[in-house]
Amino acid sequence: MGLFQAIGVASILPFMNLVLNPEMVETNQWLKWFYQWGNFQNLQSFVITVGFITLGIIILANAISALTVWMRLRFTWRNNHLLSQKLLYSYLSRPYSFFLNRNSSDLGKNVLSEVQQLTNGFLIPFFTLISDLFVVLFVLLLLFFVNPSTTLVTLLLLGVPYFIVYWLNRRRLGITGVQRIRTNRERYTSVNEAFGGIKDLKLMGRESYYFKKFSSASHLFSNLMISHSLIGSLPRFALETIAFGGIIVLVLYLLRTGGSAGEIIPMVSLYAFAGYRLMPALQQFFLSLTQVRFNYPTVLKVTEELLGAEQVVPEEIQNFDAIPPLPFQKEICLERVNFYYPDVKEPVLRDISLTIPWRTSVAFVGPTGSGKTTTVDLILGLLDPTSGEILIDGIPLTNGNKTNWQENLGYVPQQIFLSDDTVTHNIAFGIPEHKIDYQAVELAARTAGIHDF
Repeated sequence: MGLFQAIGVASILPFMNLVLNPEMVETNQWLKWFYQWGNFQNLQSFVITVGFITLGIIILANAISALTVWMRLRFTWRNNHLLSQKLLYSYLSRPYSFFLNRNSSDLGKNVLSEVQQLTNGFLIPFFTLISDLFVVLFVLLLLFFVNPSTTLVTLLLLGVPYFIVYWLNRRRLGITGVQRIRTNRERYTSVNEAFGGIKDLKLMGRESYYFKKFSSASHLFSNLMISHSLIGSLPRFALETIAFGGIIVLVLYLLRTGGSAGEIIPMVSLYAFAGYRLMPALQQFFLSLTQVRFNYPTVLKVTEELLGAEQVVPEEIQNFDAIPPLPFQKEICLERVNFYYPDVKEPVLRDISLTIPWRTSVAFVGPTGSGKTTTVDLILGLLDPTSGEILIDGIPLTNGNKTNWQENLGYVPQQIFLSDDTVTHNIAFGIPEHKIDYQAVELAARTAGIHDF
């Protein structure tokens, strides 16, 4: 794209020279050859033709640039979809124990917000950075070919200030990026907890606590975004002053050295048009560079989450095909079962052995923290014993037959979860529309006394 932008800029110079000095047709070998090849009848028709060719080159250069932008956006946003999909899949395939130590709002933030931030704040700016780098280089090469000394001065006047601003703020941008991740997590957590416990908050009148908690995190988050955006945007205003002032100085310099209007106007036209291309490219290059630096911690965060998924053995995500249940007609046995939660030194269950005969009712009774829920989760196959065995009719419960065992189970949780959907879809929870057995749904609704809902 940078090459075509430079060609578009370069096409202006011969056209402006031809307009101001039509006699160039006789002195310039390329123009003379084209004039003779085209068999033009007069200079006016020749100049008009060259003008349309120049316009066509500029249109083609911009069309190629637009196509490049489309391809870049298509690539980055498809990667946004694939990354968020891969991250969600990695979370869903983790064992149940993984979710016991993770905040659900933080996981949701990673899938939705952080991956999108990676796309908007890193991938798109990174490719823009590469594209604008080539634009700047090709335009500078063109200017250097025309007038080396003026090009070097222009590069120093425009490039050095950007470099200094970035060098002074690079460390701050990285720290600010880490703080953005932390404050964004606090925002999501505050909102999730407030709505999740809304009944208790209303009953106890504690709404202000979560409102203030969210407001504090949101205020800091907005300040961090303002700070990062200012660093990327402010240098533009100073550079515009330098650029326009530079054109005035260039004209005065050329006049002082004895340049004629025929020499000055094409030169100034070239630099004005080059500045039109170069200034936005330089500014966008710098802005993209600050965004890449600011959002680099987000890249590390998402990468850490994805790599963490590869270090555990994933559980298979079911496709709703028929799964034969594990035979169960005798008993459930726990033999010398011990269980430790991750990063906890003391076991929740120590050397537990018990037998539950088929078609019997059992209640686990004990104080909070004694392991009642943990025992049920082990029997359900949600957790794996640290040591010991769970036997179903004498068959050890393993990762290989866990799904078959769960086909036998019905489960009523301590805390009811209702999805934002119809009663039918809540009864047939997680089953696609075309897989729902509506007779079974109706039977379940009548049994639970909610058929009239």
